[in-house]
Amino acid sequence: MADATAGVSIEDFKKLEEEKKALEVEISGLQEYLTEDGMPGISGPLVDEEGFPRADLDIYAIRKARNRLACAQTDHVAVMKKIEQTITALHAGSRVAVPRAAPPSA
Repeated sequence: MADATAGVSIEDFKKLEEEKKALEVEISGLQEYLTEDGMPGISGPLVDEEGFPRADLDIYAIRKARNRLACAQTDHVAVMKKIEQTITALHAGSRVAVPRAAPPSA
């Protein structure tokens, strides 16, 4: 793990932070679209009680939005893990060795 995080810079962190913000904006937009009035929501049924597709919905667009939402959430988790590793590497690289004096013997 130390090899994977060696040589990270603050620019790497800033790029990951921008990617995270873009994913959060996309996720928020998709959630708003799927939860508008008349929409089935993120996991609501796309068929009526008889099992036929609902005529008042664009099934293809909703399925596409739900799929993109799931992918964006997965990407967000991956970016958050990378950010965590980058922060750990940045702090590990800035560590200063402090010499310790031997405790006084009593």
